[in-house]
Amino acid sequence: MRTAELEQSKGLTQLDAARKIGVTPVTLSRWKAEFGGLRVDQAKRLKDLEQEASRLRKIVSDQALDILILKEVSKGNFYARRSEAVPFKWRCVNLRSASAWHVKS
Repeated sequence: MRTAELEQSKGLTQLDAARKIGVTPVTLSRWKAEFGGLRVDQAKRLKDLEQEASRLRKIVSDQALDILILKEVSKGNFYARRSEAVPFKWRCVNLRSASAWHVKS
């Protein structure tokens, strides 16, 4: 973007400056809107912070889902009535469903 600004200061139009650096004029306008007043190091820092925020949002959403799953599982009755004729086995099916534990005969 800095190159395009230098070319425009030399008298080129925005279209010609965009062509010279190999981008479309729309891309150049979008860059100016997003990074217009920033130096290169500030723009890089902004991108890094945006990536970190995205990563942290994903972690928080995963933890919220885990909490919901644990609350749902804790509501269940985990003691099955035992039939004397048929032994039973515990098995976990889908932890995200309302009834997480089932007895298999």
